[in-house]
Amino acid sequence: MVLPVRIELTTSALPEGIMYITREGGWQAPLSTTPDVLYDAGFSENDDMIAALDDMIDCEAWVEREFYRGTDSQRLSWGWDSFKTFTKNHTCYFFLQAPGDSYDELTPAEVLATVSDMIRTKLADEGLVKTIGGHTDLIRIRVDDQQQTTASAIGTPKPEHARQSNRMSPAGIPMFYGAFDLDTAHAETFDPATHAGKALSVGTFRSLRDLTLLDLAELPSVPSVFDLDRQPLIHSLRFLHAFAADISQPIARDGREHIEYVPTQIVTEYFRRLFRWAEGRSLDGIIYRSAKHAGANAFVLFCENEQCIDVDAPEDEASLLRLTSVSYL
Repeated sequence: MVLPVRIELTTSALPEGIMYITREGGWQAPLSTTPDVLYDAGFSENDDMIAALDDMIDCEAWVEREFYRGTDSQRLSWGWDSFKTFTKNHTCYFFLQAPGDSYDELTPAEVLATVSDMIRTKLADEGLVKTIGGHTDLIRIRVDDQQQTTASAIGTPKPEHARQSNRMSPAGIPMFYGAFDLDTAHAETFDPATHAGKALSVGTFRSLRDLTLLDLAELPSVPSVFDLDRQPLIHSLRFLHAFAADISQPIARDGREHIEYVPTQIVTEYFRRLFRWAEGRSLDGIIYRSAKHAGANAFVLFCENEQCIDVDAPEDEASLLRLTSVSYL
């Protein structure tokens, strides 16, 4: 029968490799029934069909095939958790030197290389790296004591003004944070608790060339274990969904944000400086799910202050964004 063979890609029938210790309560792994496995695999939501299959499959209980080692997606997730802990609580500069024998999963140094390789190879045809065409309008809001009018003031801050640690960039390393629509830009930027009475200058910037962006917001769905063509992508996409959700989670500005943002800042710097796409192309930025506006996307561009130019300014080879209009909220 084909069905159990497909299930055994992620689970196996007991007692394959699982210890049974009476004084420890019996089997040393969580067990699943056949209906549990079928539901989890997404085979059907029809209770009668599941019950009929349960009668046909002669198996008392199931266990994760890689329970002790972990599946590929679990090992990636464990590695990412170790990466976050190591870079937040130990060192954010020398994590590449973390000893490998301290980790059962991926070492902190291996995590970024593994994710990068996954995007360039296994998931190369899944649309994770997207091109945003030239002349695309992008929205950025500057919150200040007074209204601003220029690209230099509304666009990427100058380094001396980048005093705040952000999701993708530490203090002192400015980037262009924005959104594709006004509502999301406003939600991402304006904090009623701290910005009451401030002036909000809304800049519409137009891209001057095609932009190559890593899209962590619109990820392909995780395929079913019964989808033979896409089955090899299951673990990579499971991990990437969890990874992207982690990067986008809300973080309170309670004084610890400079610590909590460290892992995502390192990830961003890696993709900015080291990641290369087809034909050696570097990335111009990252799209991620907005933490403040449900269902919407925000982005960060690796754009310096001088690459944002005014509406009537001449552009040069380095120019990236042109301010086309300004409004106020």
